Amino acid sequence: MTAEEQFNNVDEGEVITGRPFTVTRDTIQAFADASLDYNPLHFDDNYMKNKFGKTSFEGVIMHGMQNFALITRTLTDWLFPRGVFHRRL
Repeated sequence: MTAEEQFNNVDEGEVITGRPFTVTRDTIQAFADASLDYNPLHFDDNYMKNKFGKTSFEGVIMHGMQNFALITRTLTDWLFPRGVFHRRL
């Protein structure tokens, strides 16, 4: 079945579940070590007490690209058993 046929077989409202992932300071540290992104918003609670535009956070936040990686893994886990690969998001 082609990717287009697979895409057309997705039902509206279908739920795609991913593997559980708990964000911790250790997972943030591991991603920072791999990506060399040591921005203080991922590590410094005092820095995160500031407002970022109209947004304020209660503490450090996970890397955006780490979230992207989790989305990619979820799609891969869902598509691969169906014989389909995603090439870009």
